[in-house]
Amino acid sequence: MIDKFEKIISQLHDARLFGFLIDINPNTMDSNLILYVQIFSDYDFNSELYSLEKALVVFECSSINRLSIDNDLSNGQFFITDIIIEKLLDDKFTFNFIFNDSSIELILVAENINLISSGKIEKKDWQFLPTNWQNLFN
Repeated sequence: MIDKFEKIISQLHDARLFGFLIDINPNTMDSNLILYVQIFSDYDFNSELYSLEKALVVFECSSINRLSIDNDLSNGQFFITDIIIEKLLDDKFTFNFIFNDSSIELILVAENINLISSGKIEKKDWQFLPTNWQNLFN
């Protein structure tokens, strides 16, 4: 299972974090934490363009152990540099996020992680894809 996680984690290296969503099943009260990210797949030095793709990272049956943003000197420009995974005893995993800025901390526990990418890669000369939040799941 951790091998599957490692593949997803490698895709998230240097991804820009843009938002958090929480999805709760009212029948079971299970919650999924969903991170909205933009993935950098490539940089073409010849054309000076970035390859960017929007994606959702879904942590199933999750709980947040720590979420803290202090002294945001980066103006919300947080990049995921690593995610440390630790297996717990009850078929759950701890996901400890490391960001480019130490003012943000995210540690969560979840049963599973899935990456849902948009499938649409855009080439841009700057590292940002505008988002219409109302159509994020389309």
